[in-house]
Amino acid sequence: MKIRLIRNDDAEACNALHNKFSHNKRSLDQWRWDFDNGLYETDQLPFAVADDDGRIVGTQAFIPIRFIDREGVYWTAKSEETLVDPDYRGQKLFDRMYELLFDYAKERDLRYVWGFTPATKAFLKLGFKIPCATEQLLFPFHADGISNLIESRVLVGRTVSTADRLKMIPYRIGAVGARLTASAKLGLARGAGLIGDSLDTRIVETAPDGCGELCRRFVDLYGGPTVYRDEAYLNWRIFGNAYTKPIMRAAFERDTLVGWVIYSIGDEEVGYIVDVMAAPPDESSISSEDIVKRLIVEALDDLRRTGIVAARGWSVTAHPFDKLVREISTSLGFFHVRRGHAVVVLGSTPEYHDPLEDSFSDWYVTRIFTEGVAG
Repeated sequence: MKIRLIRNDDAEACNALHNKFSHNKRSLDQWRWDFDNGLYETDQLPFAVADDDGRIVGTQAFIPIRFIDREGVYWTAKSEETLVDPDYRGQKLFDRMYELLFDYAKERDLRYVWGFTPATKAFLKLGFKIPCATEQLLFPFHADGISNLIESRVLVGRTVSTADRLKMIPYRIGAVGARLTASAKLGLARGAGLIGDSLDTRIVETAPDGCGELCRRFVDLYGGPTVYRDEAYLNWRIFGNAYTKPIMRAAFERDTLVGWVIYSIGDEEVGYIVDVMAAPPDESSISSEDIVKRLIVEALDDLRRTGIVAARGWSVTAHPFDKLVREISTSLGFFHVRRGHAVVVLGSTPEYHDPLEDSFSDWYVTRIFTEGVAG
């Protein structure tokens, strides 16, 4: 058994292994969009394989993604494509592939390795921290929306039990009331002129100028780390998405980009709030709160017109902007559902790893951190 980094002619075999054991079939173009997107300039992709005499039986990949905090921009590694053929389990292939990728991360200064997973045992053995789990924000458009999501296991993430159904009764009962209450609140806010009437908001077809600058203002205002969403990143992740076609609604004040919301339609007739950002300049006459409220209202209006049953977002950490989005969302009728997958994170060197125990709550994490299938 040989553990090595991927070669140019391995892509099709790696994708075939994924499709053999995954419910979500993927095209080779989608594989390339995920792992060979050109944003990270390298002569060798950080994609490890287990090669049994020419047969690919395991994969483990990093997707290099730039982060930004108050000290600047740097590279990190999103853990993805964790897969070992069941016939080869027990041979520590996962550990051996990760050893190779850890060396890659140290050599190339990919500061953090991070990801989301329901299976944490293997990551804990490698030294990963699990600082928290993702949580959801859920806006039901129809009374039966919650029931549909429970039956499809979108909310509970496992086989649905009688106890699960009983726990979710309040959500089903509250669905209609939440929508009516939200509509009333939105109407009052509009009438009072409290949701950014001075903003110019519009759907854009490509990443607008100023995305990177907005990220810099964002971390100056709220701290970081967070994904560095410059024009190149958004044009890859959003406008070049190989899985779906997300919508980016941007907010401008006197031609300056001050915020955006990104949303999409996914499976199970559910919409996804992929990302929310807001950071007005010092001289602005409008607050982040008003920008966020205006954008979420317009995203909900757009999503509702498609006939979906619900809209979902994330709430992950105690980052001040995450808390702001959560507070505004719940005031508009979203439910806060405390179910999700574990966050796993590891510094590539002790210099980066040791502070993570206390600092992950400073990260601003949205669905734009995920693999991109939903947007």
